[in-house]
Amino acid sequence: MDMTTIGSFVLGAVSSLAATGLIWLAKELMYKFGDSHSGTWTTYIFEDNNDVPVKVDRLKIKHNRKTGLFSGKIKRVEPIGQNYRKWKCMGVFIKNAMLIVFWPNEATFSYGVEYLIHTADFRYDGYYLKYENGSSDIIRVKLVNKKDRKHATCSTNWSSISTSDKSDKLEEIN
Repeated sequence: MDMTTIGSFVLGAVSSLAATGLIWLAKELMYKFGDSHSGTWTTYIFEDNNDVPVKVDRLKIKHNRKTGLFSGKIKRVEPIGQNYRKWKCMGVFIKNAMLIVFWPNEATFSYGVEYLIHTADFRYDGYYLKYENGSSDIIRVKLVNKKDRKHATCSTNWSSISTSDKSDKLEEIN
């Protein structure tokens, strides 16, 4: 064998190993982070058996497809007067359920858990449980988590619009 043939063989072997390594790395990164659950979600919070959301939160998560676990941040966007409120969260997707535990960034008495069931594409419906301050009761609050497909922002001030207009906005949620 001459040196040109050996050089070509070595170059081909090294190139194949490098390509195999890059393909493996790309698959691992996509498997770990490239998931339809990662990204921005909007949480609509309903209270007092009302069909119109009274609060809206923005949830940004990073999901690990391999483990099902995710972590992220929550920010209140509606009502405008509470848009300073922020939480950290961790959770897991198990079969058709989305489970979340959240706690505040600042010293406020606001933390809880969410249990939601997959009901449609990019949508989970369920409840969050909160402790009623000054009582031993745990209150169940209805909510909907919807994955933002275009990173839409919420510009609706729920407290300042009429009930009929809120119903129109609710149509957008469904």
